[in-house]
Amino acid sequence: MTPTMKRALRAFLSCAVVLLVLAAGRPAAAQTDALYHLGPDSVPQPGVPQGTVTAWEKLPSQAYPGTLHDFCVYVPAQYDKATPAAVMIFQDGQAWLRLTGDYRVPYVFDNLIYRREMPVTIAVFINPGRTAEQPEASASDWGDKSTNRPQEYNALDDKYAQVITDELMPVLSKRYNISKNPDDHAIGGASSGAIAAFTVAWQRPDQFHKVLSTIGSFTNIRGGHVYPDLIRGSERKPIRIFLQDGLNDNRGVRGDDPTYKPDWDWHAQNVKMAAALTEKGYDVNYTWGIGTHSNKQGGQILPDMLRWLWRDYVRPPDDPRDPANRMPLVPAGASPSPASGAVTPGELSLPQLKRVSYHSDATGQERDYYVYLPEGFAQKDRWPVLMTLSGNGERGDGKGDLDYVLANGPLFEAWTQGRRLPFVIVAPQLPMFNQAGQGFITGRTRAKIRYPRPEGPYPPGPNYAGKDHMDGVTTDPNFPFGLDGTPEGWSLIENELVAMIDRTLADFKGDPSRVYLTGLSTGGFGTWYMAGRHADRFAAVAPVAAFCHPDLAKPIADAKLPLWVFTGGRDPYFKLQYFYPTLNTLETLGHPEVRFTIEEDMGHNSWNRVYAGQDLYDWFLAHRRTAVK
Repeated sequence: MTPTMKRALRAFLSCAVVLLVLAAGRPAAAQTDALYHLGPDSVPQPGVPQGTVTAWEKLPSQAYPGTLHDFCVYVPAQYDKATPAAVMIFQDGQAWLRLTGDYRVPYVFDNLIYRREMPVTIAVFINPGRTAEQPEASASDWGDKSTNRPQEYNALDDKYAQVITDELMPVLSKRYNISKNPDDHAIGGASSGAIAAFTVAWQRPDQFHKVLSTIGSFTNIRGGHVYPDLIRGSERKPIRIFLQDGLNDNRGVRGDDPTYKPDWDWHAQNVKMAAALTEKGYDVNYTWGIGTHSNKQGGQILPDMLRWLWRDYVRPPDDPRDPANRMPLVPAGASPSPASGAVTPGELSLPQLKRVSYHSDATGQERDYYVYLPEGFAQKDRWPVLMTLSGNGERGDGKGDLDYVLANGPLFEAWTQGRRLPFVIVAPQLPMFNQAGQGFITGRTRAKIRYPRPEGPYPPGPNYAGKDHMDGVTTDPNFPFGLDGTPEGWSLIENELVAMIDRTLADFKGDPSRVYLTGLSTGGFGTWYMAGRHADRFAAVAPVAAFCHPDLAKPIADAKLPLWVFTGGRDPYFKLQYFYPTLNTLETLGHPEVRFTIEEDMGHNSWNRVYAGQDLYDWFLAHRRTAVK
């Protein structure tokens, strides 16, 4: 840092107390976050190899007895177990991992590693510790009031450093060839996660030499405001650090109390950190934006922060006569893509799984849903759209819980199993509403989520069959449910589902004449309901393991909407006698195409066989609406 920069920093520090943003100014200040937008390094780029992310798993803690830490690992496509890789650990991992969030680390790492702007680096996403009874951290709840986050992240002792260095790193080192050089070890976080990252490096500089801090909480939550004095009073440690913060971060006024508290002024404390580190001769960089206590600016500049942190990593020899080490870095045995990143003629773009954000009027919250783009998406102008509705056991907050929709159905088949299904698949998540205490929620774990795995597709799932004999049944007109199906189901977000379809048609090259709908269990009831309410929107529908109230039959029959219904002959929940009244009504009304398939030996999860087969997808593609709305 030049003398001029140092003088400017001291001048800014001297007037920091004057720059108070009182509560009355916060609404206007919050608008400044909208000025920060992600750049091309934070989204997938054509031709760039994508790394893989492992399933979340639990790490028992000795440093904090009785707790565990959820973590998962990003492995870049270029990782070679014969060559030591760098590692970077992100606190509040769920926020840094999320592909529709503010940071989107997998996409950023993919792009920077491909262009050799950072080393081949394994990223680890770890959430704050919790007991087995406490909920996992998520986009809507990072864990301040529901996990061990306040204690672990804000304290200045070495206990959390033990979690990282003595509990997590040994597990990683057994699985991956990680460099033992602390210059190749980085750690980062946002807010309290940022001070936690710095504390790990401060306590264990023998293990971590690089720190990334965004909106760092170097305040008096648990004594963190003393760090500038500790830095000045201690021997300089081999730490390189990048600090980011906004002038409109929390400015020392708490709640309804107008009294200014300097040790609770996030921005002033970040400025003090930069000053102390600079005076002590640390390798420090910093940037102050105009954002609030928000991740927007940090997400925007994450690629630049990483380039700076890793700017002097050990590169392969640069021979002016040999361009091999000056080309994009691709996995061993692969050929570099063209410099433009475009897909070469005859080459198909790879499948992608995208999160799309929206505001839910039904819940009043921001939520996400998945959109799967099939192989070759970039090479065609129009694609069939398949919306899939999941069951009760996959409900969630549309953020940290969203991966539960990967457990079953067409999205599982396409993304996890790697099948080449030629659809743009839309997979929303049913909100929890008042069902959080039901057994299908309280009894589930993230082990239910089935991610893609290196060893290939999963074997067929189990058959949850009841004990009924496979006998003929008598029609029963007494339905246990009304038009909406199971309680608090998909009918409550009917308009949001329609909006998702419209957005997919507009943003993802959807063909409005080939929009299909399917769902399983509670999602099957949602399929029936949407078919009855919006029959003119779909080319064909297929409810699985769910029946329908006869009062929904007429609009389906009037629209001549092709219908294929599936269920298990031994389903212990939804008996066959409830299916026939509506099916018979459809035939009476002259519906020309109604199929009913009973998988006689299957129980409630007949969808395992239905979606694993090919017939349903071929049947969908054989239908097209001529009168398109």
